[in-house]
Amino acid sequence: MPTSLIDRLRALAGEAAASASPVPEGPVVLADRPDGTVVGLGGVVAKAHPPVAESEMGVYTDQLALRLRIAAHPRLDGILLPPLA
Repeated sequence: MPTSLIDRLRALAGEAAASASPVPEGPVVLADRPDGTVVGLGGVVAKAHPPVAESEMGVYTDQLALRLRIAAHPRLDGILLPPLA
């Protein structure tokens, strides 16, 4: 039986948050919309974007890389969650 996207995101967030102390309760679906699904667990957020057409992949990955660099900026610490290594 296929696993849903939300179940997979919950599992990923759980793995990433497993070392947290105290261990957070359960994952919470923060958003489930056509433009993305977001699951949070403690200080960890897992996000999935909709599929991207092959012809748009380069632009998409460039935009995603920019958003990740912004989220990782030290001046935004405490405002945005930085990407995990």
